[in-house]
Amino acid sequence: MDHAGKRNLPWLPILTGIAAGILLLLLILSVGILRAGRTLKQYESRLDAVVTQLETTAKELEELDIPGLVDTVNGLTRDLDRKEILDTVHALHEISDQLSRVEWKEMSESITAAAVQAKESLAGIEQTMAEMEAAVDKMDIDALNKAITDMKDAIAPLAALNNALFNKG
Repeated sequence: MDHAGKRNLPWLPILTGIAAGILLLLLILSVGILRAGRTLKQYESRLDAVVTQLETTAKELEELDIPGLVDTVNGLTRDLDRKEILDTVHALHEISDQLSRVEWKEMSESITAAAVQAKESLAGIEQTMAEMEAAVDKMDIDALNKAITDMKDAIAPLAALNNALFNKG
């Protein structure tokens, strides 16, 4: 291997990281679009298709002309700090690992179950409110007011007698 070939080998992990970063970015964008107002369960088959497409793209990236890409990256990154690039690639790998560990199906089922439970709770509250409204509508307010007035009229003489007997001072 010539000197130029050996010099370009350190960029191979960086190129792989950049490729993984691009794939991760595509995955993140796909997930963001999926969350736009619909549950993940509706898009489960699409997400599988996206992952399959990403795997195909990764295989195609492996077949690329790496020395040519290394030269291109060398030209693009001359002014960048190597540690900065490696840190970015490492962060992209960590994000990719975290996303690969997400249990999409279970998350979707959990969100769906929570939504169903909330809907059932709201239905129960609506029914209770309707029953309370019906009970209030059935009340005879005029009869209740008359009963209160009659009680007041019956207790007034007893209150006066109580005051006369016990408040002699």
